[in-house]
Amino acid sequence: MSYEDLLTKIYNELPQLKGQLHTPHVVYVKPQGKVYITFQSDVLVEEAAFLKMERVLRQVFSQCPLALRVVSPSLAQDFLAHIENYKQVFVDFLKRNYPASISWMDQMDWRCEGERITLTFPDPFSLEFMGRQGVAARLVQAVKDSTESFVHDNVSQTPCPACGKGQVVENAKAFGCSRWREGCRFTLWKNAVSGAGGPELNAKIVTALLKAPDGDLRGSTGTLHYHEGTVGFTPKAPR
Repeated sequence: MSYEDLLTKIYNELPQLKGQLHTPHVVYVKPQGKVYITFQSDVLVEEAAFLKMERVLRQVFSQCPLALRVVSPSLAQDFLAHIENYKQVFVDFLKRNYPASISWMDQMDWRCEGERITLTFPDPFSLEFMGRQGVAARLVQAVKDSTESFVHDNVSQTPCPACGKGQVVENAKAFGCSRWREGCRFTLWKNAVSGAGGPELNAKIVTALLKAPDGDLRGSTGTLHYHEGTVGFTPKAPR
């Protein structure tokens, strides 16, 4: 099947994306027997559309595991230039993660100055509350997450150890939960134990680690540990 045929199948299921997806980058990794597909999109691909794309591609690549990634590198600047177009994404994010903010959300003022997004709160109480909750840092991450989707790699069918409802998924720098938009904060950074002499985390390692009965995964150079959202590494003692 050609790339054009692949895009046609996706557009038949998702006509709202027609003309917005660019020729995919498809890589087959023989040792893993797995296909990695990356699309660039000119628009924000919402989660429901992303999952439908994944289902279409799984029908095409039915004989091997599949990991899908959709990136929109132009949207970060577009967000800053047209904040009103994306405001609702972050209003929903705040309401979902900070229910107390609902009462004053309509009174907040959003402004973009250069590369700085300024939120003006209606009173000192709301400002102090949001400051204590670390909202600024989470909004920065939400901007990043909205312009680059997680890799949905559900081949391992590893349930999220934090919420128990989502699946463990992967992006360029970390593993997280497929229900991150619903507020699950599970995150394992790929370089979490590199500084301690441990390996860079990959899908195979994370799957085995999270399925280990005692939370310990022993390897040739040492032992990985997982406990309540934290991963550690103990090097093997020299003989």
